[in-house]
Parts: sequence; C-alpha cells; structure tokens
Amino acid sequence: MSPIRLGVKIDEKANYYRTHFLNREHINLVGYSRVWGPLVLSVRQEESEYKLILRSVSGTETREVADPEGASDWATTVFGSLSQDTFSQVKKII
Repeated sequence: MSPIRLGVKIDEKANYYRTHFLNREHINLVGYSRVWGPLVLSVRQEESEYKLILRSVSGTETREVADPEGASDWATTVFGSLSQDTFSQVKKII
C-alpha cells in the first residue's frame, strides 16, 4: 500500500489581508459595478505606498501602488474599469 500524499493549499490573498490589514488602520469601501457586481475595496496607507484589496463575486485582487499623485479617479487609476463614485465608505458602528 502506497502512502497517501496530502497537500495544503494556502490562500495567499487571505494571508495578504492578515499580514497588511488585520488590526491596522485602514478604510473599507463598498460599491457595485455593472461588470463586476457587488464590490468591497480595502485601502491601507504605508508611508508613500497604498495597499489595496478588491473583493468581488469573481474573486479577490490585491495591489500595491505608489501614491497616484494627481489622479482624481483613484479606482480607475488602479483597477482600470472602476470609477471612484462606484464606492461608499463603510461607517464603523460602535
């Protein structure tokens, strides 16, 4: 009888959240896109760089970008097909 090989798959995008966002100051935005459906965008600033996680029904995307200086439409600059007015900030209820 041959031994059974089991593999563990690590979700790197979930690990990215734990490493860069969990228990750290960041903002969460919710929105809707006709192309992507419901969206959640998490944004965290670290020095002159922004870390972003975009969640949709089709999956999770992560980005690390320098401050998009002069960019009036942040979401489009980073993710292409999105518009800033697609999102609203999630209010924290205490």
